[in-house]
Amino acid sequence: MNDDLDDLARKATVKASSVNNEIKIDRAVERHQLKTSVAFLFPVDIEMNSLSLYVDAACDTYLQVEIWDTGKPQNYIPHQLIDKTEIHVQKGAKQWINTKLSWSPDKPQNAFVIVRANEAISLYVADEPLTGVLAFEDKGHSTKNGLSDPTVSPVFQWSMRPFVRKPFCFQVHGESHAYKAHKVIDGISRPYGGPHMWMSKRIKDDLEWLQLSWEEGVTVGEIHLTFNDDVNEDLVNLHHHRTSFDVIPELVKDYRIQVFVTGEWKTLVTIKNNRKRKRVHKINEHVSCDQLRVVVDSTNGGARAEVIEVRVYA
Repeated sequence: MNDDLDDLARKATVKASSVNNEIKIDRAVERHQLKTSVAFLFPVDIEMNSLSLYVDAACDTYLQVEIWDTGKPQNYIPHQLIDKTEIHVQKGAKQWINTKLSWSPDKPQNAFVIVRANEAISLYVADEPLTGVLAFEDKGHSTKNGLSDPTVSPVFQWSMRPFVRKPFCFQVHGESHAYKAHKVIDGISRPYGGPHMWMSKRIKDDLEWLQLSWEEGVTVGEIHLTFNDDVNEDLVNLHHHRTSFDVIPELVKDYRIQVFVTGEWKTLVTIKNNRKRKRVHKINEHVSCDQLRVVVDSTNGGARAEVIEVRVYA
């Protein structure tokens, strides 16, 4: 938790060129038959009006869907049942079905949605992740968890391994605040009841930028940036498996840091081919300004600009 009183960013107003304000995954690439129960997790900030799934149904059937909280913000397992429903699904392919499940928690937190096994139903899996969204498969109530305690832990029951970077296709109805620009100064630099980061809309032709503004001018001497390097990714140096990429795609690749002085933007820092999560930039000649921005020119393959934290020091 960042409680550094010297961090000037904490006193700034933050805005961005664009903000991803929806949780929607619809780039379907393959089917997954519900031979076992599956689940997915996503941030609810401020509310979830309803939830839709993208499915195939081999025949007319019923599908059971449940929404759970995770208990503690650091957890990624079901804790307390919030609501459940049973939906009548008509035979058909590639159809969006609305579960009509809704939730308005008293504070932003993750939702854990369980879709119960039904071999007549197939969900669709996407080929592109969305930061803050995880997918799970129910591995059953095995007690072989390597621990002396014989009780079943949901940590072992719900496995992410089959769906790393391959989320299920679903849509949360209602505007999400999970990726708002001010999240970069909320003091949390890792997932904790939500992603705690700024995320832009899909990058198109226009540049994406994140801007800090102060009512009174500040002197800038050092800037800290934390980018998204997917802390959920299983990275090892034992060479028993490899990722399909050499650099985390969501990492910002090329960027500039600019300040607004004498009526125009002045570039202080230009970085190409970034491969690091945390970058610290010391400004040799301190500069006074009331606006500072990070311009994202490109990523290492991710579809959106993503910044976790910005700190500014005199």
